[in-house]
Amino acid sequence: MNYRTTTNQLQPNFAEIELATAEINIYATQYSDELFNECISENNSGYFYYRDGSYIYALPEKENIARPIGFEEEKINCKDKPYIFTRLIDIAFKLLFESLGRHIYRKKYSSISSFQITSEDPFKIGELELIPKCEYSIQPVIKLEKVIFIITIAKEYKPVFNQSLEIYKQNGIDTRDWDYIDDRVVATRANVKKYLERSNLQSKYDGAINRLRSKENEFRFIESTFNYFKKNISNINSPSITFKSVSFLGVPNANFEQSLIKKPTQYYYNKNTTRGYIDGALEQLKPLSYDLFNGKSISICAFIPKSDAKQCERFTNSLQQKLAKIFHLFNVNIDTFYVGDDRREHLKLISEFGNKEYDLAIIFLFRRDKIQKNSESAYNRLKAKLISKQIPSQSILVENARINNDFTLKNVSLNLYSKLGGTPWSIEKEGIDENEFIIGVGSTINEEGVRNIGFASVFDHFGSYMVGSCSPLCKIDDYKESLRNYLSSILTEIIDSRSIVKNSKIRLVFHLFKDASRKYELSAINECLEEFSEYEIEYAIVNISYNHPFKLFNNVTDQLQRGCFIRLTDNHALLCMGGNGSRPLQIRLDIRSTYKDLFELSKQVLFFSHLSHCSFKPSNSPVTTIYPQRLAKLTSDLLTVPHWDVDMLHGMKEKLWFI
Repeated sequence: MNYRTTTNQLQPNFAEIELATAEINIYATQYSDELFNECISENNSGYFYYRDGSYIYALPEKENIARPIGFEEEKINCKDKPYIFTRLIDIAFKLLFESLGRHIYRKKYSSISSFQITSEDPFKIGELELIPKCEYSIQPVIKLEKVIFIITIAKEYKPVFNQSLEIYKQNGIDTRDWDYIDDRVVATRANVKKYLERSNLQSKYDGAINRLRSKENEFRFIESTFNYFKKNISNINSPSITFKSVSFLGVPNANFEQSLIKKPTQYYYNKNTTRGYIDGALEQLKPLSYDLFNGKSISICAFIPKSDAKQCERFTNSLQQKLAKIFHLFNVNIDTFYVGDDRREHLKLISEFGNKEYDLAIIFLFRRDKIQKNSESAYNRLKAKLISKQIPSQSILVENARINNDFTLKNVSLNLYSKLGGTPWSIEKEGIDENEFIIGVGSTINEEGVRNIGFASVFDHFGSYMVGSCSPLCKIDDYKESLRNYLSSILTEIIDSRSIVKNSKIRLVFHLFKDASRKYELSAINECLEEFSEYEIEYAIVNISYNHPFKLFNNVTDQLQRGCFIRLTDNHALLCMGGNGSRPLQIRLDIRSTYKDLFELSKQVLFFSHLSHCSFKPSNSPVTTIYPQRLAKLTSDLLTVPHWDVDMLHGMKEKLWFI
């Protein structure tokens, strides 16, 4: 029997697991550091030792093994101890796959395990191999009335370089800027990209990866795997639990509800709105911040390489036309500087500029400039130099200028308008009664492995949402204090600017790149609540991420409908953001939140993806995660430039200089 979904259902990549019993007997003992370390050092004990609160549980991985010394038998049930049952189920599937000759690999701090699919040969492209992998995970879905255990299945292709570094050199490939360990090339994203470009295999790789990672290919594998589980349910056992069924069901079903969030309405000048494409609406109705530029002259400088002068001149002329047609900027003057390949020539010219002499700078760079290391990056040096003059900049690839594509021109013109300080549109806010403020926290990891963090805010402005301030930058060690100070300054500003009286309700919503911790987010929030104790402040802490094992398929190959909302629990949902992919956005509401409306919070996430001014096309993530992540990364990169100081950004905080 094959599992199939109706045309009205989505098919997830997970199946529900039903156990034969909800209670089992297992060995447990009181936790202590000394005993736990002693237990986990026993490699061949036959037990996996698991800490849950103040107890250590011995989870058997073999049949008929002796009771560990000092442990006593205890009866547990899956509702009270869902994570112990999750681990026992995980052990059962690990034993099943190992009995079939699979070697299981599990990343540290991850719930996802993987093994190579031996029934399919690796796909070879030059000296690069794509290894087919099965990834699986066991997840507890903890509802108020019961716990549902699910297993997710996914098929991925892992790139691997199997030859030594010397082989690539002998083939005439430049490997001087590659990452490698002990003469073995590491298949990082950067290394793969460099290899494909320098071996002229990029188009072949793109065709192969699109075919291998197609939805049909992956869904066929998922379906056949769950069919195997169904037929061989009696073989999926561990020494402590027995399985009753594995059900591969479509969504919605009795356990998981589905609904649709409509896209938001965009507001333009004088809060006018219309249907259709955004660029057409701006042309017809004018941008929201039309008055900011009306009658003013805009001064832009453009650094054009002499080697591609004609193509770049044509591109800047087209940009000037787009700014006039779409954004109603009719008085834009562009000063052109023709430069060679030596970036010192650019830097010398910029040094002679006065502070804020130009409203914006356009820099034409080549694709090779974009893949330089941060410490050598021409992009970073030029951007840092311009920021020191309080001039935001827009880099454009010469390769794109040669094409002069209308889609690219429109998006670049949108970037320019935003970097000039303009706000093209806002989006609707349902329910204008609350004083609401949303803070996004994003992070990036630099070349030294240090995590840097940025903040961005969204506020409601007369019934619509707009992006507020965006601030870099702190290290993880300073995170709590920086978040508390940022939150305090924002609350002070919003209370003063809106004349909010004491005892009024204020709602704070946090969009985080990670799960909230007591050490950082909760501590910063509680300290701030004490500071503003005269106001009634409620808050929600939301983790938004694509880093999860869930996938959804719509008739296997169709696009997922943007705004499709799948509620897994009262604190956990999946939100489809459209596009050709199968991975939805995961939304997790921290249980310590005092505002708990998951649907409304998910609606905000979708709405904020329509607020991005990086592109006319709605993004696949909200600005509250995109902007702070970009802000943190770019600021971190700029700090590699000698003598550059983050304080130079102070005068540009009201402009989206980083998009």
